[in-house]
Amino acid sequence: LLDYYLTAANQACEVLFLGRSRRATGLPDTRAQLPDLGDAHRALTWFTREHTALSGAVALARTLGYDRHAVWLTRDVVFYLNVRGHISEFRDLSRSAVDAARRLGDLVLLAVSLSNLGVACWKLGRFEEGVEVAREALEVATELSDRDTEAHSESTLGLLNSVLGRFDEALPHLIRAINLGREMGNARSESESLTILSTLYEQWGRYPEAVEAARRAVELDRQLGNRENEIVSVTDLALALLG
Repeated sequence: LLDYYLTAANQACEVLFLGRSRRATGLPDTRAQLPDLGDAHRALTWFTREHTALSGAVALARTLGYDRHAVWLTRDVVFYLNVRGHISEFRDLSRSAVDAARRLGDLVLLAVSLSNLGVACWKLGRFEEGVEVAREALEVATELSDRDTEAHSESTLGLLNSVLGRFDEALPHLIRAINLGREMGNARSESESLTILSTLYEQWGRYPEAVEAARRAVELDRQLGNRENEIVSVTDLALALLG
């Protein structure tokens, strides 16, 4: 059952979240017949229908000691929870995933789980906690040379320091995140960091630089077909031009 939900959730995320970094779980794919997840509508419908069961599967994995399944399944489920605004559940699952990764002593899983928890802290307004979590995620990712998680953690630190008004601290984190995304050819990562950078420059009153960052983000989002982030980047561009 856990193999089934992990395989299906991963495939649904591949359809819904274009440009998401792919990760080898080291766990077997299911041999059961999978649902039809051929397009974004079907994938989102499946996630919505299976939401409660997926959360139950994560709890089952923890109860039975299948910590690796719990962490990887959580990684997929929180993408959906984030989009749907179930942020408290996003935080709770992420905290459990961090605990499971620590029990396993697996730094790769710990870095991924901390990275997600940092985003949940931001969404819930727990900024100082988020900074601490993202710093640990960055330290672990740097030790592992996990550049995807490193870029994500740098971006989260830039975001959190920005909303705390620490613009000078936020800027180098965001520049580093953008450069890492570009070096890896990860356009989704680069565009998400660029939208944060644009917002930072707007708040700082550096409007021409905000325009430049937002325009690049819009360009990348349209290339990816990432409509969710394109809404953010186009809005940032409008605000920067207004400024």
